[in-house]
Amino acid sequence: MTWTKDLKQGMESLKCRWDIVPYTRGKGLDCGCGPSKPFSHFIGVDNRLDTKLFEIQINPDIVADVADLSIFSSDSMDFVFSSHTLEHMKDHRKVLAEWWRVLKPEGHLVLYLPHADFYPHMGQNDANPDHHHDFLPQDIVDAMREIGSWDLLVNEERNEKEEYSFLQVYRKIADGEDFKHHLVTVHQESWSDKKPAKT
Repeated sequence: MTWTKDLKQGMESLKCRWDIVPYTRGKGLDCGCGPSKPFSHFIGVDNRLDTKLFEIQINPDIVADVADLSIFSSDSMDFVFSSHTLEHMKDHRKVLAEWWRVLKPEGHLVLYLPHADFYPHMGQNDANPDHHHDFLPQDIVDAMREIGSWDLLVNEERNEKEEYSFLQVYRKIADGEDFKHHLVTVHQESWSDKKPAKT
């Protein structure tokens, strides 16, 4: 569906909560958690800007800028989840790299973002005035190619019922070394592998 201002606003993460369960086990972050986290074990990080802009009550576990996770060690999280936040970041590549830094190898980066084909573009009527980007799924794949080794496990356009987004899940792969002792960056997209026919 295409977004309209008449739709119920907020709580975007609840639209994908059951689909992200396999990728959000263990200890992890909800970057830009807003008023509600998908599950209670997520560590909610938010700067509470929406409280100032829209009077939405937000009480995250940690009040911080999600672009700077320096309070967390590298390779310390099993997952990083973010819903409808990255488009608010001026330098989304830098933010993705920071979220990637805190992930353990084999951890998951789970992104749920408004789809540019289903959501008003910047400057259009009813567009969110705080958005800095209009993303298509390939825009995120291209940004991730600059960051590290990964396997894209999920790449779904979600535009049924009250969704106007896309969901991507990246599994972090530790960079290996080739025979000349140079780091090898791997980018796989197993989401596109042919699935066996149902029997």
